[in-house]
Amino acid sequence: MTTLQRRLISLREICRSVLLDLEEAKTISADSCERLRSFIQAIPLYTDIELESDKLAERYRGATQTDDILYQIAISVVHTLQTVQAERIRKCEHEDCVLYFADTSKAGKRRWCSMELCGNRQKAATFYKRKNLNPE
Repeated sequence: MTTLQRRLISLREICRSVLLDLEEAKTISADSCERLRSFIQAIPLYTDIELESDKLAERYRGATQTDDILYQIAISVVHTLQTVQAERIRKCEHEDCVLYFADTSKAGKRRWCSMELCGNRQKAATFYKRKNLNPE
């Protein structure tokens, strides 16, 4: 197992902790916050400047490609937690799915991580069950 894989698994465990906090208490615990903070602080970074639409933009980059990947993912997690209300972060309702999603629907009633995958499977299973048909 590579260093990147080990660190991604560690980040996944931290994210699971955050998601469990949101499910159970609708807020992130101090422990989960500290674990995420420590993970991000351990990533060596440097500042870069890019020209973007005729303006300078400051960018943070990981010191190595692995560090940059980890930083981009971790910051994406933080950004999602900052911009999405806790009650809009949900677990997919399909019984075999382990994914969570940010419900960005207007009504806030989204049930599946993907309508094309989980939603369709769930609706097809309900149809076959209702009609007593074998989906084979």
